[in-house]
Amino acid sequence: MHAIERRLISRFAFPDETRSIHLVPSGQGGVHLLQYSRGSLTRLAFGEDAVCHRLSLDERACASLGGLLGWGDDLPRGLERFFSRDEALLVDLIDVCDRAGIPYGFCSMGGGTGAMVQRGEPAG
Repeated sequence: MHAIERRLISRFAFPDETRSIHLVPSGQGGVHLLQYSRGSLTRLAFGEDAVCHRLSLDERACASLGGLLGWGDDLPRGLERFFSRDEALLVDLIDVCDRAGIPYGFCSMGGGTGAMVQRGEPAG
């Protein structure tokens, strides 16, 4: 994958809500996972019609996550399996990272509310 390629990992469309998760490579072997949500549930949860969440993992965090979840080096395929259930959200993967002490960057952006940034630090 090149830095400008974006790979669709999952997409769910419900009558009043859509959600998709994309994998975007970053420099130095890391990745960004983007979750786009739009609809009534997004409005209820965030006060916005549409929201984008971004989880950023460096190369070491990708290797740790792949090893922990049994994906090995095939992060895209592992992510596709992880997000194959319609109830799986990006925050579920963040919970995995938090429990395992895997560092990450997180950003949530909405049209009217701006952005919120959080950094997950290794446990210990």
